[in-house]
Amino acid sequence: MFGDIGHGMILFGFGIYMVFWKEKIQNSIIKMLLPHRYMLTLMGFFATYCGFIYNDYVSTSLNLFGSCYSVEGVVAGNPLPLTPDCVYPLGLDPAWSIA
Repeated sequence: MFGDIGHGMILFGFGIYMVFWKEKIQNSIIKMLLPHRYMLTLMGFFATYCGFIYNDYVSTSLNLFGSCYSVEGVVAGNPLPLTPDCVYPLGLDPAWSIA
């Protein structure tokens, strides 16, 4: 399982294509994937969901909602101070990528 918005959307789109255009695929080279079309669709959906949780798009970190850590007054060797009463609406803090 991986969590990436870009790769998950590609897999989800391919799965949706296989679900809705099954008749066109019956005579193509990818017909061996037809029994697995629902699994591929769900894998793409949940990979996209986990990508939003991990703030990851094609292996690039996203900064959708900002960070709860402030970089002001950081002394070498000390962790970043946390802003009080800060809650993320969705996902992880983007400051994890500098760890």
